[in-house]
Parts: sequence; structure tokens; C-alpha cells
Amino acid sequence: MRKLSLIISICILAGIVGVYLWFRRAPAFPSASIQLVGYDTNKDSIVATIILTNTGTSALSYEASGGAFCRVSARVQGIETNFYSGAAHVSMSWQVVVWPSRSSRTHVFLPLGTETWRCTIPVRGTSSRIRAFTHLQESKLPSPLKKISYWCVPLFPLNDSDEREVQSENYQISTNQLR
Repeated sequence: MRKLSLIISICILAGIVGVYLWFRRAPAFPSASIQLVGYDTNKDSIVATIILTNTGTSALSYEASGGAFCRVSARVQGIETNFYSGAAHVSMSWQVVVWPSRSSRTHVFLPLGTETWRCTIPVRGTSSRIRAFTHLQESKLPSPLKKISYWCVPLFPLNDSDEREVQSENYQISTNQLR
């Protein structure tokens, strides 16, 4: 009986070490694509809904706060302009993690009178600490076990990959597309 419990303990410890090493690996260089879903308007802007799809093999993340932080090149009432949309205008932002082969829906805020536009979203390969934390948040572990697990998160390095810019195609807005 002691031999069996020793074997079970070794297997559990090996499993924990294996999971730790798997999560600790450095993130891959991110790869993603952007698709336009549609438009909506409010009193002072056009809100474009887009989907960012992770086409890579590792989780990626981007800054957001109500919308993705992105650089926008647009033609507004016949004038070419560049500006930032999203988290840059808000004091508190957070990272959105997108797992491989998954998507995230977000918004780009455009000025009224925009005729054409394209956006560029900076993304990173997500660090092992953020991946572990996000997995814990999404897990269905019992609360006491989840609280204990959060203590282990600082053991993982914050090793995001270099930033990469994902660019959308050039979109044209016609007045009949706006709601």
C-alpha cells in the first residue's frame, strides 16, 4: 500500500512539474487577422465592430478598454488623417488574451464623416504568467483550490514576445451601412 501511494505521489508531482514547464515556455511570435463585422453610430462617432482572430500557435494579447488600442489611418470628409482609437483615451486598460484558433470581438471608434479607414493593432505573444493567470480565471476549479493556485502565478516569468502590428484591409463606409 505504501508503494502505491508513493507511485501516485510521484505521478502527481511529475504532472505538476510538467504543467509548470509547459506554461513556462516562451511565447511564439504572434500571428493574427482582422475582419470587419459592421458599423454602428452614436452621437459623436462611428463604431466599427471588428474581430481579431489568432492564426498562430500560441496565445496573443492586446491592450483594450472598451475597444482595442489601435492606430487608424482614415479619410475623413476628404482629408487623410491618422489617430489612435481605444485604450489610449482611457486611464485604465487591460490585456485581452486570445487563444490559438480563437477570436476576440472589439470596437474601433471613428469620427463622423469617415469615408475609408484601416487599423493597425499591436499584439504580443502572451507571457507565461498572463497565460497561467488567464487559465486560472477561466477554469472551473473550486474556489479554495483556485485561491491557492493564484499564489503560484508569480513563479511564471513575464516574458511577452516582441510586439507585432496586425493590419486590417482598407474599409470603405457607405451611408447605407450605418445604423
